[in-house]
Amino acid sequence: MYVRNSSPVVALIALALAWAPTCSPAAEPQLHNGTVVSAGNGRLVMKDSTGKEQSFAVEGATKITVNGKPGRLEDLQETMAIQVTTDEKGKTLSIATVDKDKGTGNRRAPATSP
Repeated sequence: MYVRNSSPVVALIALALAWAPTCSPAAEPQLHNGTVVSAGNGRLVMKDSTGKEQSFAVEGATKITVNGKPGRLEDLQETMAIQVTTDEKGKTLSIATVDKDKGTGNRRAPATSP
């Protein structure tokens, strides 16, 4: 069988292939741990465990938690332990201080039984 006008079929296939990548599940957020070098003017610079400095853009939508409570970029002080969460494109989703003994500052310690 010969199809005379296959352009609608080709167009549908091209549309399906172009749409397919947008349907894939979201990538896992990336976690970055370190200490604050500087914070302010929409930018956070931290030093990771290897001593390498990393810089993150901080927007109004970035969730900032300091000692388990909502905070501001300016609340982050030099040498504070932090965890930065970014998406697959590098956008800064959240910044949380970390209590080195308990994990991230935005999590509550588990209840203990007597």
